[in-house]
Amino acid sequence: MSEFSDDLDVALERVIHASKVHLDAVRSGHEPAIAEAFSELAAASEVYGARLRSATGEVTPWRPVRASRRKPDPATLVHDGMTVSVRKRRDYTVPNVDDLLAAATDIRNDTFSAGGADVHWSDLDADISDVGEAIYELLQAADGSLAGLDIPELWAGAGLIMVNAVPRPLDLTEDDDQEDLPFLLGRRTAVLMRIDEQVQPADPEQRDPFDDDGA
Repeated sequence: MSEFSDDLDVALERVIHASKVHLDAVRSGHEPAIAEAFSELAAASEVYGARLRSATGEVTPWRPVRASRRKPDPATLVHDGMTVSVRKRRDYTVPNVDDLLAAATDIRNDTFSAGGADVHWSDLDADISDVGEAIYELLQAADGSLAGLDIPELWAGAGLIMVNAVPRPLDLTEDDDQEDLPFLLGRRTAVLMRIDEQVQPADPEQRDPFDDDGA
């Protein structure tokens, strides 16, 4: 009986592990990973169920799912009143953090001088000391546009734009410990368009051929 118990414990641990991997894959929204994790979880559940029946005669409430997972047909999500999710990712290299913080501080102060409503006198008493805050101020100065990040202190890298049809709009009141949850799309979505943006990184060693000042 102890051998059966050991086998059951191992099989159960496999189910628990497979469940966690499956949940992580679902949260990632990466369809190939979800499909693989789904298969592993189904296989682990089936093995545990078989060993449980053999050792005790008891059964699990799970039934093996052998049907293949399919992505939803975009036609079922494309209709009048549909919700379209447009997600944009752009990566940047920060060659020098101190230079970025100083540039963001100057831009924030210039925004205030120009009549920016979101800057207060108290904000001008201290330099920006956090990269996240620096990016925030640069975006604020550009009214939320990524064009605000087009400064020498940030080198733009590759970017990606994804357009998806989603079953329901974003709800910012949802409380979840996973901070990136709003960017994770579930299974019931359809990709309408993907745009890859390849950008040549800035090279500080490359001199401008039109710069003939002798430098």
